[in-house]
Amino acid sequence: MIELPATRSVGDAAIMFTFGNEMSLGVMARTHALARAIEATQPPGVRATVLGRSSVTVYFDALVTSGDELSALVSRLVDTGIEVRQLVGRHREIATAYGGKYGADLPRVAAYHGISEEEVVRIQTSSEYVVSALGAAPGLPQMMGLPPQLAMRRKPRPELTEVGSVLIASQSVVFPIRAPSGWWCIGRTPTRLFDPTSSDVTYLLPGDRVRFVPINEGEFATRARAERA
Repeated sequence: MIELPATRSVGDAAIMFTFGNEMSLGVMARTHALARAIEATQPPGVRATVLGRSSVTVYFDALVTSGDELSALVSRLVDTGIEVRQLVGRHREIATAYGGKYGADLPRVAAYHGISEEEVVRIQTSSEYVVSALGAAPGLPQMMGLPPQLAMRRKPRPELTEVGSVLIASQSVVFPIRAPSGWWCIGRTPTRLFDPTSSDVTYLLPGDRVRFVPINEGEFATRARAERA
């Protein structure tokens, strides 16, 4: 069962229900449970429920319902009891070319931690990651699971990153678009994470379990051609 979440308005047509600021599997399980419970009631006027790292944001038609009505609905659902299930996400792989033109920051990450570039890759690919949320850019996965021995502060100034860049700082993300970032780029994937023309718009979803698989330059080119086909 879950506790009553904190509530705050997000403009005049959305309301956010939050379970604190912690990013953990337990919090994720509660956000998923709340989203399922809201969707199951099919409240009139609700346009979308969006999962965050520790929140559920409900977007609604302000001519049909209101934040107060949805807050009251959530209170009733919590009082009745909302079952929290263990998260069962899909298993996904992200093929990644590391270092060189694909991961310009790999040498700096290795130097900062006092280890070799090969050891950075070994540590980063040895972990299983869990997608906590999609956000900041379309289809951008925010992932838990970065080994603590690779954690770093962000760069003092953002730098432009290419599509598919694999970045680390306090956690790990993969950029689906070309954009500036203050995180450290250690590699790049040819896997398309966001495709609005596909039936599966995003390659990853919250709750998915992810492993990074090292590939060489030739494999990167082959996979990139296949993605474009």
